[in-house]
Formats: sequence, structure tokens, C-alpha cells
Amino acid sequence: MNTTKEEFNIPNVIIDPKTRAQYAKGKFLGKGGFARCYELTDVNTGQIYAGKIGPKTM
Repeated sequence: MNTTKEEFNIPNVIIDPKTRAQYAKGKFLGKGGFARCYELTDVNTGQIYAGKIGPKTM
């Protein structure tokens, strides 16, 4: 069976649906089976985080 992984677009600004905090997407850090890891910077505080971002549907 020939399958391809579904690609998904990641916006430059990510909004946390629970807190409404906004994060600017930075450099790509790595990927796993279901998600990609990026450096994320909190737009309001400048704090830098590593964030795992996956598709809305799997």
C-alpha cells in the first residue's frame, strides 16, 4: 500500500485557543510522527518556548 503523509501549513502567528496568547513561529527544531517542533516567541512578553504543532485533524 502506497501512502503519503499529509502536509499541513503552519501560520507565522499561532494563537492558543485556551489563553488567546499569540506566538510568533521561529526556527524549525524537528519533527516526529504527527507534529513538528518550532521555536515560538510570545508576542506580548518576548518569552521563547519550544512548541509542538500538529494538524487539526488526524
